Amino acid sequence: WYLANDMQFYLLTPLFLAAYRRSVKWTVALCAFIITVSTTAAFLVAKSEHWSAADLDGAAVGAYDREGYIMPYFRIPAYLIGMLLAITWLSIHPPGSKRTNTIGQADPNAVVPGMRKTAVVGGAEVDLDPFMASMLETIALLLLLLCVFGGVDADQARPCSYMMWPQGPILCGSGPEWDTTERATYASFTKPAWCVGLGLLCWVAFQAKAGIVGWFLNHDAWVVPARLSFGMYLLHPIIINVWFQKQTQFFRWSAVDFMLRFFGVFMGTFVAAVAVNLAIESPFCLLTRGMLMPGSKKGRALSDRKVNDGDNDEEEEEEEEDEEDEMIRQHRTTMLFGAAAKTIGSMRKRGEDGDLQYGSMESYEAPGTMKMVAP
Repeated sequence: WYLANDMQFYLLTPLFLAAYRRSVKWTVALCAFIITVSTTAAFLVAKSEHWSAADLDGAAVGAYDREGYIMPYFRIPAYLIGMLLAITWLSIHPPGSKRTNTIGQADPNAVVPGMRKTAVVGGAEVDLDPFMASMLETIALLLLLLCVFGGVDADQARPCSYMMWPQGPILCGSGPEWDTTERATYASFTKPAWCVGLGLLCWVAFQAKAGIVGWFLNHDAWVVPARLSFGMYLLHPIIINVWFQKQTQFFRWSAVDFMLRFFGVFMGTFVAAVAVNLAIESPFCLLTRGMLMPGSKKGRALSDRKVNDGDNDEEEEEEEEDEEDEMIRQHRTTMLFGAAAKTIGSMRKRGEDGDLQYGSMESYEAPGTMKMVAP
């Protein structure tokens, strides 16, 4: 369902880009207006319809899931907050600046999140003051933690059944602790607040000021989960549905039972995502890269030859191009045959002679091309 949301947002993006080309201020105002209207509408509807985002609130959660949680007009604030982050970044660091490349992307060589020995970017100190960076990072972390743990007190009573409402005659779920306004506030404001916190953390990290948090998020241990995350996102509803459909009796709630069920679903999803990644994602990704990168390189070389048709160095350029294309073809073949082994990310395996090593794709670089860095 969220992929459908994303595609609808992508279809609307050209309108925002057109507005951005005419006026940055009006684009920011438009985004802020839509975010405000959407969040306010979500709050008002949640309050009038008695929706709840607390997991144990029974019928209130079901109504919220069907009528509010998945709807694009209530989901678009998250997308627009990310757009505002990009607009603000490009307004301060335009394409071609010391922290942004020529196409408007944050320069990974300068601003990859992480702890750095020196606060220098492009030969000069970063603009963000260390104290301000600490304040923004603190606010970001507080917002993220509030979104995660702010609803703990709503889960202290007995769970509501699927047909029970928390504010009914028998109090359950968040009923003893929250009223309708508190439930509506939690349901409507947590997603925008999470995105604001994440945006602030990204802003600090993009300028190499995220400190220990940036070091932790940029650690190599996250390489494998990052590569499997999209497959896990697609597969986990299937695994949960299969698990539920095969039940032969009702669940009896307990914290330990719930925790073990969670880890069971998580590990099943992880294993399934590994299989899908090895069998589908990685081979097709490598095949696409191997086909597109040499083609684009060759296309640029052909264009250069037409422009320099009368140049005395044309033959030399052709020879260099042929040699480079041959090296790229050899590299592509190696990548395709080693797809399964290389997908494991930072995990390494050595052969018996100690010379053979399959590692992260970050260690493979096609001659004459940009280094490929996995997300």
